[in-house]
Amino acid sequence: MKINKLVITVLLLIGINTQTWSQDGTYLGVTGCITNDLYVIKDNSNYLKSVPLVSGAFGVIIRQELIKNSFLETGFNKKTYWQGFAFRGSVSYSTSTAFAAWIIPVRFGYRIRLIKKLFAVPVMGLSLGINEEYSNSGQGHGTLSFGQTTIEYNHTDNNGSSNIFILLNPMVNLELDIKSVQLGIYVERSYGLNTTNQLDITYTVNGSQPIKATSTSKGQYWCYGSSTKYKLSNLWKKK
Repeated sequence: MKINKLVITVLLLIGINTQTWSQDGTYLGVTGCITNDLYVIKDNSNYLKSVPLVSGAFGVIIRQELIKNSFLETGFNKKTYWQGFAFRGSVSYSTSTAFAAWIIPVRFGYRIRLIKKLFAVPVMGLSLGINEEYSNSGQGHGTLSFGQTTIEYNHTDNNGSSNIFILLNPMVNLELDIKSVQLGIYVERSYGLNTTNQLDITYTVNGSQPIKATSTSKGQYWCYGSSTKYKLSNLWKKK
């Protein structure tokens, strides 16, 4: 419920800003991307490795143009984080959903004209992330056999992580202006400042003594996406 109230508050702020700035240079749009979540694995025995953790994010964005091709953006995104790991030498791996989060960015960008209505747009952002499933926990186990190796493992979610996290979001956009619409494709790399999720992993190799390892996320990911924004002032300007 608290998350829903926060999203409603952001929408109200977007509405207020739209009324304040709407006479010129304000855009409202949607964005969506494919993400690859990033974890840091600590394993002294070096059997564990990271795996592709593909998920997605989508949201609403508002852009206010400033001066000299610069702008500010805000809005919100809904993202599902994934978690998983694999063992070296094995072609199979284990993945599952970790948690869903609301991500609220504030970004500053600058549009550099390439040709006519095509722009390169570097952006730097700072985002507040909120894990809406903070109370959830889970565990799993399994057995893998490959070659002459048999591994038995189990993992448990570590609930010592934070439900509030901060991300730095450098981004590069390529944008095309078509009348009142801005079409964009972008690449974003998010860097986390505090731990959002951790798997505590224990495994044995061919009946060895248990080996302990961790796979830790700070909410970091690569994001490959697109956006469509519409200039709001054109909704009520007289033709």
